[in-house]
Amino acid sequence: MMRKLKTTILALFTAWGVYAADITPITEAMKSGNTGALSGSMYTEADVSVPGVSQRASAAEAAGILGRFFQGNPPTGFTVVHQADKNGGGFVVGKLQTASREYRVNITYVIKDGRALMQTIRIE
Repeated sequence: MMRKLKTTILALFTAWGVYAADITPITEAMKSGNTGALSGSMYTEADVSVPGVSQRASAAEAAGILGRFFQGNPPTGFTVVHQADKNGGGFVVGKLQTASREYRVNITYVIKDGRALMQTIRIE
């Protein structure tokens, strides 16, 4: 009886979209500056904005832009300040810590095959 109740509740929350997407692959990659992992968490194309660069790019090009940013600003940590999901996608607001300063990060994503894939990443 209890198992059936838990399954029913989980199904309802899933149907209503109340659960949060798993953004762990993105946050872990941001913490370490792992551009390969970020590329794998990128939608086909993404809008990328870092100090000095702002453009729409393929996943590989976006990873290259982020890689160049991380070379000059090696990450020391990443903290999620806020996350919200809505209609098959969502957004994350975070803080990227580097040796020299802290950056605000805004990411929008779409959910495809159960994975959060970044459509926009802005580091300011």
